[in-house]
Amino acid sequence: MGVDIAQAQAGQALVEMAVMLPLLLLLAFGVYELGRGFHAYITVIHAAREGARVAMDGATTDAQIVAVAKAAASPLQLSDVTVSRTSSQTTVQVTYKFQANVTLVGALIGGGSGTLDIRRAMVSRAG
Repeated sequence: MGVDIAQAQAGQALVEMAVMLPLLLLLAFGVYELGRGFHAYITVIHAAREGARVAMDGATTDAQIVAVAKAAASPLQLSDVTVSRTSSQTTVQVTYKFQANVTLVGALIGGGSGTLDIRRAMVSRAG
């Protein structure tokens, strides 16, 4: 009365699946979070660029520049938009706090807090 070879192989496959499934899920969720983070990064760059583009018109106010940058970042809710001006240039800095949706992946980024600041500054020079 021994163990049938087919049963032994089925048991081995089950153990292999139990070992590999968590790694595969972590990889899949990591790719998902990487895609979300890359989308947020591109959106922050776009918002800063739009703010700098509007800032080239010397008649625009800081509030108008901030409004344009926030609108360009939709659907992200930017955590901070700052505008600083000198006589020859305007700098628009946009910040977004990226929060991981997957807790396990979030524990790996941002020093374990799961939050990463995505920040980009664009400069428009007066022509």
